[in-house]
Amino acid sequence: MLRNLIRTSIRVSNIHAKFYSFDTRVLELGKLNSLAVTCQQLKQFPKAVSTYEKMLDISPDNVQVHLSIATVYQEMGSTFSLKAIDHLKKAISTIESSEEHRNFNSVPIYIQLSKLLREEGHLQDSSDYAQKATEEINKAIKILSEEWKALIDQGHTEEEEEKQLQKPFTYEDGTDENLDYQIPPLRRIKQELEHYESLKSLIK
Repeated sequence: MLRNLIRTSIRVSNIHAKFYSFDTRVLELGKLNSLAVTCQQLKQFPKAVSTYEKMLDISPDNVQVHLSIATVYQEMGSTFSLKAIDHLKKAISTIESSEEHRNFNSVPIYIQLSKLLREEGHLQDSSDYAQKATEEINKAIKILSEEWKALIDQGHTEEEEEKQLQKPFTYEDGTDENLDYQIPPLRRIKQELEHYESLKSLIK
């Protein structure tokens, strides 16, 4: 579950810009990433790691690649936990020190680091990362709760949002389409609150 959460955090962050710039590194990074992912899926783990490391030669501070390498090492078993921890720490270090990554959700990484460090017997370090995760979760919950209250004060209700979802949207060509795919603000906040509560339950 934690690995899925980390992958989700990667997808929703804005760190992918490096992959979509128009310099000559883009094609090479894309090719290497495709090869690394394929090797990982085929459980050719050493080749996957070496391919991801080639990506780091091109883009040393790439958080996504560090997280991918950490995931591979975790799939290789507990013998490689320290190597996974090393790459998770490098990812966190980049996130914490770079303005570019300010929107990155670091909570799942803190939780995973806490878990792996605890399993390795580094109890104080594990506790420190658990504390960081807790602080970030509480901060997010506070912000979301304030957003919820502001919307309620403005007259928003969950019942009204449900009604709005059932109204079809008409395009200029006359095509009607139901708006179920859109997430109204109160529902979005509720889902995010549930997400952070689920993360909190993972902290040991």
